[in-house]
Amino acid sequence: MSERRQVPHPWKLAELTYYDVRQEQYEVAVLPLGATEPHNLHLPYSMDTREGDLVGDMICEAAWRHGAKVILLPTIPYGTETNQREFPFAMNINPSTLQSLLEDLIESLVHQGILKIVLLNSHGGNELKGFLREMYG
Repeated sequence: MSERRQVPHPWKLAELTYYDVRQEQYEVAVLPLGATEPHNLHLPYSMDTREGDLVGDMICEAAWRHGAKVILLPTIPYGTETNQREFPFAMNINPSTLQSLLEDLIESLVHQGILKIVLLNSHGGNELKGFLREMYG
């Protein structure tokens, strides 16, 4: 077997290579859901996405330190913005589109053997209750 390469964040897919990923047997995937929208005049459009990145990184790091084989997927940077369409660059994904995207991503993970999936929602407009009921009862 080839020698493992030291990586600073072995839970963070965005920083890993295919070589790195092949060295682990991941069991849990964390998928943050963000948004691109204005946050008044003082905060950047990427606040929800940054929050998903940060919180996801923190929980995955803590889980990794406790022995969990967790992988943090890149945050989805767009969400449901039906209430902010009047604002420039509030990038909307309709709820049905978001649901289809999540179904496809979850199907990909399950196909790869990842059966534990955490949806980390950092945007209030991403209503997931209906999706979760439909998918899992």
